[in-house]
Amino acid sequence: MMERHDEALADLNRAIELDPNQTRAIADRGETYRIIGRYDEALADFNRAIELDPNQTRAIADRGETYRITGRYDEALADFNRAIELDSDYAWAIGSRGHTYRMMKR
Repeated sequence: MMERHDEALADLNRAIELDPNQTRAIADRGETYRIIGRYDEALADFNRAIELDPNQTRAIADRGETYRITGRYDEALADFNRAIELDSDYAWAIGSRGHTYRMMKR
C-alpha cells in the first residue's frame, strides 16, 4: 500500500526462505508481483500457494485477477468460480467475476 515494493519483496522472500510452505507469504508475494506488473512471477507464486493448499480461496481469486488483467478471461472466470464455490460470501471474488464478464461483454 505504501508502494515500497522492493522492501516488501525482500521481506516476503525472507519469510519464504524461512518457511518455504508458508502459503500466505507466497500469495502475498504473488500479489506484490502482480501490482508491479510481473505477471509470470505472480502466477508462479499463486500456483505454488494453491498447490500447497488447494482450498486457498484468496490465492485462487488473486490468480483469477492476474488472469483477468492479462486478458485470460476464461481462466479468470474458472478461478473466480472456484473461489466462490469454496466461499459463497466472498464478495471481492463475486465482484471480480462480474468485472470479468463485463470485460468479455457478457
